[in-house]
Amino acid sequence: MKTHFILIFASLLFIGSCTYAQHKIKAEDAKNYTSKTDTVVGKVFQIKSTDKAVYINIGGKYPDNPFTAVIFQKDIVNVGNVAVYDGKVIDVIGVITDYKGKPEIIVSDAKQLQLDK
Repeated sequence: MKTHFILIFASLLFIGSCTYAQHKIKAEDAKNYTSKTDTVVGKVFQIKSTDKAVYINIGGKYPDNPFTAVIFQKDIVNVGNVAVYDGKVIDVIGVITDYKGKPEIIVSDAKQLQLDK
């Protein structure tokens, strides 16, 4: 009985780890992965700030960018200084959503942004 429990538990851990495995998606392909948690990779072309949010435009300048990372003002303190990513290739981790026909990830934590390796 104990052996069965251990095997079932180990199987569930393996299945769970596969479910949350992430692969890198190019910014221009992110539109094909909405509603999925993944990593979008691309070059930061522009960082724009408004009174509501900071927009990291990846793969091109707005409105020609294929992907945006959005940080609402309330979350800036958790994310930190995003200016360090300007001109760099970065990974954006999170749920890819569609906003007015464009894919984006809402970023609320610094762990969601990383320099690409």
